[in-house]
Amino acid sequence: MKIESKFEQVKLDSMLSVLESGKRPKGGVGEYQNGIPSLGGEHIGLNGKIKVFKDNLKFVPVEYFEKSKQGKIKNLDILICKDGALTGKIALFYKNDIDFPQSIINEHVFLLRTNQNTNQKYLFNILFSSKGQELLKSNISGQAQGGLNRANLLNIKIPLPPKEVQEKIVTEIDKLEKRDIKALEGIKKFQNSISQYIQELNNHSKINLSDIAENWDSKRKPVTKGDRTKGKYPYYGASGIVDYVSGFILDDTVLLISEDGANLKSRVYPIAFTASGKIWVNNHAHILKFDNIATHKLVELYINQLDISEYITGQAQPKLNQNNLNNIKIPLPPVKEQERIVAEIEKLEIKIKALEKQIAEIPKLKENILKKHLE
Repeated sequence: MKIESKFEQVKLDSMLSVLESGKRPKGGVGEYQNGIPSLGGEHIGLNGKIKVFKDNLKFVPVEYFEKSKQGKIKNLDILICKDGALTGKIALFYKNDIDFPQSIINEHVFLLRTNQNTNQKYLFNILFSSKGQELLKSNISGQAQGGLNRANLLNIKIPLPPKEVQEKIVTEIDKLEKRDIKALEGIKKFQNSISQYIQELNNHSKINLSDIAENWDSKRKPVTKGDRTKGKYPYYGASGIVDYVSGFILDDTVLLISEDGANLKSRVYPIAFTASGKIWVNNHAHILKFDNIATHKLVELYINQLDISEYITGQAQPKLNQNNLNNIKIPLPPVKEQERIVAEIEKLEIKIKALEKQIAEIPKLKENILKKHLE
């Protein structure tokens, strides 16, 4: 496997000034609640960016960091996940990605820093491209727990055009990055406007969810994975579609709400989501049917913003049982006002979809830039 180019292919070894991994204190980092952030493979996003949340951040002691000889991260360092299921995942680290002045990688990540002959962003964009990812994955070794080792990584070959060509590529891709950032800012702005509409619902009197929705949990039917027959119909669980099966139990538009699972507390994914058409729903999601689609829409948005901790039972396995679900209080204006609010929200959602489409096209445009200059 190689990246096609009219330029000389050189070993990664000759392009780098630094290739190193990090370490963690003996016994791990679970006991440390503060200090210097320790980044691992889970902090490298599939979009080429660092993904750090309050709940996934880990630390090493300041003293450990100060004594460490390797793995300290600098602005624009390239980080590569070196082992595990997502080996080859790569991100370009920006100092503003994390609200700490210093950070360090753990033993599951490689840190790459280029020498004076290679532009750091050029190397990142090459390795992050579809061909670059194929190249990294083709060099994974090992069986049960495959990974990238230092020798294999240093031996992979990358096209090395003159520095001015590298810089041209980076300049053109940076313009796309700015477009991406602007689109994301636009999405956030429109999402905030939607949130404001939902917050303003609290000015109205509240009623129990059971008074405005019919519960269809009795229609649910769980089927273990081994007993499912593959097909075209979505099979829904607590957080959305988990499979596709050959049959369906509903042909309607309903609101599904997570019944159990860690996501009820972490809220990484929406806990309320619409399902339409021919579908199958298992016993990990409640089924609600509304008479009015505007009410359906507002309840979905409201619940996804609502702190439902008081309705959840269980620690190890959080659960939102049917009785507690029925008792969730929902503020609702008259139906005509609901329809007016939903119409405004849907205008904002159309704008969000347009920006999401623009963002989705950017990776292909980046690939075209690389192809234009390298082939």
